[in-house]
Amino acid sequence: MDLGFWLCLLVVVRTSTGAYEGDGVGVQEGSNVIHYPPQSVKITQMDDGYQCSADANPKPDYTWSREGHPLPSGVRAEGNRLYLDFIPELNGLYTCKASNSYGTAEGHHTLYAVTGASGRPLSVIIIISVIFGAILIIMLRKCIISRNQQETLKVVAKKLLQ
Repeated sequence: MDLGFWLCLLVVVRTSTGAYEGDGVGVQEGSNVIHYPPQSVKITQMDDGYQCSADANPKPDYTWSREGHPLPSGVRAEGNRLYLDFIPELNGLYTCKASNSYGTAEGHHTLYAVTGASGRPLSVIIIISVIFGAILIIMLRKCIISRNQQETLKVVAKKLLQ
């Protein structure tokens, strides 16, 4: 028999389903606080850029990069937020790295913005084209109806004059 003070430490990680498993986790002695590295890094599109979030304890610090390089001019990172315009010049693979003292995890998002030749977003060009097309179709139908009416009047006039 081995006498003495023994501390049994169960090392666990909380998964995205809420279950605990694995190792690479710390437990503060004398408390029931569980510390674990960032997991489940998610990147969400916002109106003015992206937001990164990760499940971790302690809360992670966030770093952004584009295709493994520093961010290009016109792109600004503040904590877990990335501010940018959705223009083709900024297309590429963006990475959000979440880190704390227990580890690091990454999330990735590809920006693929499309604009027309005028620099306007393609969706605006499509909407304008559809409206223009609808107006053109309405005008053509009126012309065709008008021609048909003229032809009908000619036929009726010929029959009356005969």
